[in-house]
Amino acid sequence: MIAAPDEFYTQVPVAFVVRRDESADLVELARELRGMVGQRIGDWARLTRLVFVSDLTYTPSKKIRRSGLRDWLTTDTGLDVIADIRLAGEAGDTSNTKGNDQGV
Repeated sequence: MIAAPDEFYTQVPVAFVVRRDESADLVELARELRGMVGQRIGDWARLTRLVFVSDLTYTPSKKIRRSGLRDWLTTDTGLDVIADIRLAGEAGDTSNTKGNDQGV
């Protein structure tokens, strides 16, 4: 997870998830992960955006290269993105900001 700029909250958490099961419904998985974060960490950290990727980039010391994730948020390059899912309100707002996004 990294912090992404947000006009209203200043920053919001964005989760980058490596997809392992190709048959999984990504929207349902995103909702499940959102609920798990809300229960374990708290509603203040509730996810509104999950980016499913085929792989993450790592530093030589095997840590996730977070700068690459932040770069992707601003330039849309550097990651093999499978889906960029945005979960808005509890009622299921379906607003999108990019053509390949799935607003749920």
